Amino acid sequence: MPQQEESYSLDAMLEAANIERLDEADRIYSHEVREIISSKPVWIVRNGIAMFFVIIGLLFTLTFFIRYPDIVKAPIKIVGNNLPKQIISKSEGRIVYLNALENKKVIVGDVLAVLQSNADYKQIMLLKKWLEQTELHLKQNNWNAISQLETLNQLGDLQKNYQDIAQQNYQLSWAKTKGYFNQKRDAIAQDIRLINLSKENANNQKQLILQDLAMQEGLLAINEKLANEKVIAPLDLIKDKSTVIAKKQQLVQVDAADINQSTNIVAKQKELLEIDKLNADIQLNFIAALFNAKNALADWANRYILVASETGTLQFASYFQKNSWIKTGQELFYIIPKQPTYFAELIAS
Repeated sequence: MPQQEESYSLDAMLEAANIERLDEADRIYSHEVREIISSKPVWIVRNGIAMFFVIIGLLFTLTFFIRYPDIVKAPIKIVGNNLPKQIISKSEGRIVYLNALENKKVIVGDVLAVLQSNADYKQIMLLKKWLEQTELHLKQNNWNAISQLETLNQLGDLQKNYQDIAQQNYQLSWAKTKGYFNQKRDAIAQDIRLINLSKENANNQKQLILQDLAMQEGLLAINEKLANEKVIAPLDLIKDKSTVIAKKQQLVQVDAADINQSTNIVAKQKELLEIDKLNADIQLNFIAALFNAKNALADWANRYILVASETGTLQFASYFQKNSWIKTGQELFYIIPKQPTYFAELIAS
């Protein structure tokens, strides 16, 4: 009879091993997982979804009571890329010349107004014109074209600069085409020509003396032979020797005169060099006086002359007219340049 198969079920094996049967949860989860599952969640986790919907509902409710205005009022300023330029007074005094008109088109450098000073504005302008013309002649190296200064005696702070440049301009006239320096050069050149002619004449005279000396020496040699032969008296021989010595003395005098004439030529050439140096010094001093006067004029104009610093339309900052009293730092004009584009500046709360 066949033997019945032995059952190997889990319960039989547990019973054989004397081990209690584990429930379903113990067989599925670990100890740590069972600890997490058995703990009770905090209240915010249990009720979080409900609280979220409550908050959303409150926010929607508040939107019916809290309102933001549809229109916000704020100051706005329309400006361009090139801002208006201010013209400010840099000194105090009355307006003695006014060339500005409201909404007038101006360009850079236009004179708008002149303030009162201790100088006459018209004479200042005459000096300015002369300085500009003279500077142009200097750039062209045309010294002869520089004209004489007019008599100006109401230049105020610029009077000393005027005196300096007038003195230098007077000395500069010596170097012009028909000036003192050229006349002196011509006179020195004439002296050198005369000295050279004298040297040439002395050289011709020297040649004649040499020829005469050669003949006298030949005659002396003949007479010496005759004197040795008792043909002529010794006194005649002495006369011939004296004549030869006199001719040699003439040669020494001619050479000395030639040296003196050469010395005179060197002295005349030194005079020419001194004239050239003095001419160069006068030109340098004139240039220095010119630029000193130009700088002084620029300082004066910066204080008392109001000029357009931009090309555009002129606007008055306040009402004033000729003879109005202007204070230092007062805004007088605005120049509004032509704007390629505009934009707005808005300051909103």
